[in-house]
Amino acid sequence: MVQLRTATFHEPDNISDFLKYELSQEYCRDSSFILQGEGVLPVNTLLGKVTLGAAESVAKSGGNTGNGTFVLDPTTPLVAGAAPGIYRLRFLTTSSVRLEDGAGRVLGDFAIGGSTGNNVAVEEHIKGVLTQGATPFAAGDGFDVTVAEGSGKFRKCDLANLDGSAAAAGVLCHSVDATSSDVPAVVLVRGPAVGGRLGLKFDASFDTSAKKAKAAAQLGANGIVIRDSA
Repeated sequence: MVQLRTATFHEPDNISDFLKYELSQEYCRDSSFILQGEGVLPVNTLLGKVTLGAAESVAKSGGNTGNGTFVLDPTTPLVAGAAPGIYRLRFLTTSSVRLEDGAGRVLGDFAIGGSTGNNVAVEEHIKGVLTQGATPFAAGDGFDVTVAEGSGKFRKCDLANLDGSAAAAGVLCHSVDATSSDVPAVVLVRGPAVGGRLGLKFDASFDTSAKKAKAAAQLGANGIVIRDSA
């Protein structure tokens, strides 16, 4: 009796496991870089784009009457919703301060006592602590917080990221190893294109269908339609 040998073949993952249609590669894909430290990322990984850089706080132009401080959080100076631009923190009265974003939209009003050492935490797009000095702040005093543009490089889309890459911005078209350096990559960034949800590789932070649906909507805003049936 002749014993037959069998072999198992594993076909590597391919962009076609996700991508079912695109208008043209030249239009829908961009050449970019994956950020150093991201490790090995497989094809079809959901990517976010680094849109936010460093944040810096300075007293408003012309200086302040009060000699207190606004100190950005050294670990997480930016929180959800942050965008590049200049945030304005201004005293409306001696005890009330308002935060506006770069477009002049009011993000919040905060109350602070007028005595030395009184402080209030600010955590709307930017995060820091405003503290009264020996000379209290006066109406019109304040600080400008400049949030720089990010590098524009891509990294794995993780909902814990605070550099803008928590928002879905593209899909990796081939596997890369960005363990020790930035590496070139081709990324699907715009449509018209159609992809299958089952082929898209999400970070573990996307642990609910609602979170995945939000990411799909973010891709959809750029013309990349995600379908369960594709």
